[in-house]
Amino acid sequence: MCLSSLLFSMSFNMLLPELPDYLTRLGGGEYKGYIIALFMLTAGLARPFSGKLADTVGRIPVMVFGSLICFICGFFYPFTVTVAGFLGLRLLHGFSTGFKPTGTAAFIAD
Repeated sequence: MCLSSLLFSMSFNMLLPELPDYLTRLGGGEYKGYIIALFMLTAGLARPFSGKLADTVGRIPVMVFGSLICFICGFFYPFTVTVAGFLGLRLLHGFSTGFKPTGTAAFIAD
């Protein structure tokens, strides 16, 4: 579980230093503040839902779903060519952060 959590956190934290420059190159330099805000917004909104889902369908399916969404989002960043698409991807990527750590914490608590 420790290795899983480490790799999950690394997957989106290693992108973070490059995102402001990438957003500027897309022409959205004035939206840099939204990079973290949108990510955290959907992560926060997904946590209660994912917690309830972890209780009903199980911890492992919730962790797998969050990891899968994160994995897929990571591959879409290079193909995002608009500011709106980039910010939408950040929303979706944040959604995965509401699932994987929540499922992991519930699994460890069990």
